[in-house]
Amino acid sequence: MNTQNTLTVFERIKSKKYFELLFSKEAKVIHEKNILAKWAIIPKDDAYLAKVAFVVPKRICKKAVSRNYFKRILKESYRTSKHALIEASVNSNHTILILFLYKNILYSKKDAFQIMDVQVKSILQKIEKKQLK
Repeated sequence: MNTQNTLTVFERIKSKKYFELLFSKEAKVIHEKNILAKWAIIPKDDAYLAKVAFVVPKRICKKAVSRNYFKRILKESYRTSKHALIEASVNSNHTILILFLYKNILYSKKDAFQIMDVQVKSILQKIEKKQLK
């Protein structure tokens, strides 16, 4: 098991089929103040136990620079705190698909990482608890 804090290309959701699943009624939803997470469990299809996608709508952040900044923060928060979720699902025969959707604008970019990091960790803990049931 890779214990490094990495987020490889293979851990990202790129398949149209997976995105359709996450935006369908079958996906479960977790709300935090600034982040909405949609997640689903599918049968294991490759070596990765979790696959993620990060979305920052143009409707919320008009400038591409801001959208990329918030996606970078989401990726960093997930990358550093994903290990608890992955360790909990090692023995299962499933892959977890997670879509992080940024939904409210933060007015202070200075505090954005701390705020979003707490929310991403909270979302991952909730998914971990629900997945173990």
